[in-house]
Amino acid sequence: MDFARGERLRSGLAIALVAALASVGGFAFLRAREALASSEPEASAELSFAIDLLAGALFALASLGIFGIVIAQRAWRAQRHSSRLDPLTGLYGRRLFHELLSEEVAQAARYGRALSLAIVDLDAFKTINDSLGHRAGDRVLQGAAEVLRASVRKSDYVFRYGGEEFAILMPETDEVAAAVALERVRRELAEAKLSYGRGEVQVRCSIGVTAYRTPESEEELVVRADRACYAAKRRGRDQVVLERVVDGETRELSLAELAPITTSGGVA
Repeated sequence: MDFARGERLRSGLAIALVAALASVGGFAFLRAREALASSEPEASAELSFAIDLLAGALFALASLGIFGIVIAQRAWRAQRHSSRLDPLTGLYGRRLFHELLSEEVAQAARYGRALSLAIVDLDAFKTINDSLGHRAGDRVLQGAAEVLRASVRKSDYVFRYGGEEFAILMPETDEVAAAVALERVRRELAEAKLSYGRGEVQVRCSIGVTAYRTPESEEELVVRADRACYAAKRRGRDQVVLERVVDGETRELSLAELAPITTSGGVA
């Protein structure tokens, strides 16, 4: 939200500068007309000064016009993102998730870039709502969102996917690198003490991650990440499970299971 306000402020300043330069240009134009209408010897000097002033104002206006367009585009993009924030956590919401996922999948398909997607589900979150109340649960969700946002890399996107579920979109990242990074995220969340007003709690999460495979759709990518998250739940929770193809077969692997496979080269 602060970023969006900053972009709007810069856009407003650019408009003010354009208006000021337009006034200077108008003044220069009037001086030039007066000089042209005058037959006095000083008229040529006045005309030269007015033309130089007008030329400078027009050049500055052109430069600021380009700058203003760039600022306006950035402000629109910032506003577009901020208007789609989840009201509880301040993370990107589900609507923007689908928009950005579609864009990133198109880029990955076109240019052969790596792209990974993770689904993060807070473990046993219902017990927090049942024992502490929904207001405390909301506070815990806000705290968990802050930990997730602080734990990912600057290039990653974090979304509130729904309820106690989050999604992390990781451009330019293959599934092995993503799984390693997500293990750090899982550990950071497990170690955090989240305040709910009257005290603190610790929560854990199950994370499923997979990478985009050409030519699948974004819906298929989400389904596979969801499936990996459910596998993490089935295996006892509080872990990262990676869904990938090994020796032509789709498998769901923990980091411990993944290590010998990547070392031996048994990867599709």
